[in-house]
Amino acid sequence: MDEHVTVVAQVADARLHTFASAKAPRGKGQRLEVTITDGSGRLQLVFFGNGVHKPHKELLPGTRRCSRARSPSSTAVCNSLIPPTSC
Repeated sequence: MDEHVTVVAQVADARLHTFASAKAPRGKGQRLEVTITDGSGRLQLVFFGNGVHKPHKELLPGTRRCSRARSPSSTAVCNSLIPPTSC
């Protein structure tokens, strides 16, 4: 099943976490956990790697976002959250 899907949701929560990592500079890595909702359910997204602080500043609670992706690729959904006016 290779269908295109669009997810439109509101950010319910976004938290930036720091953790110990041998591969990260100074032994600290970061992950961003974002919970989104469309009113009927919730989806938790997790971002890893360099630059997670940038989406953290854009994905504030109450912000509406959408993402276009090819199902069932949840990775594409997680990495392409954009303002709904662009969908």
